[in-house]
Amino acid sequence: MPKLLHGTIEKNKLKIERAPLQLFTRKGFHGTTVREIANRAGISMGKLYIYYDTKEDIFIDLVHHLGRKMEIIRQKELIPLMASMDPDSLKKLATAIGRVVSENLDYWRLMYIDVVEFRHKHWRSTRAMWPWRCAPWDSVPASSWVIPWAPLWPPRWLRKSLASYPL
Repeated sequence: MPKLLHGTIEKNKLKIERAPLQLFTRKGFHGTTVREIANRAGISMGKLYIYYDTKEDIFIDLVHHLGRKMEIIRQKELIPLMASMDPDSLKKLATAIGRVVSENLDYWRLMYIDVVEFRHKHWRSTRAMWPWRCAPWDSVPASSWVIPWAPLWPPRWLRKSLASYPL
């Protein structure tokens, strides 16, 4: 059996990885077939199964790839803005988060698909789940976080409407 060159393997994996992103984010995981992925990638189904055992393996690989991409963005663009918590820095951070979200919609769509179709099974396995995590908070349990805007939440108008609901 002939061996594939490393470059050929990487090119094929890249073609396979790009193909399902649009399919998964537009049709969902269960709405996408392996045949559609193979057709979109321009390869046979047999070749696709050389690289991935199941459609879920393709999804997992895509999750990890986008998670690594978001981790790089977090490290380069968001972490430096978290050094100070003054109002101007927080405005810059909020603007940067908004930009990151709008520039990476497929990441958020894929996360949504994982939550809806897999009950958040795959994003838990990647370190880069949330791009706005910040290093000082990573080592502290969430129950002990001190959030500077917590006294402002919920807003006054929501507090009134929440109070009217019996618990």
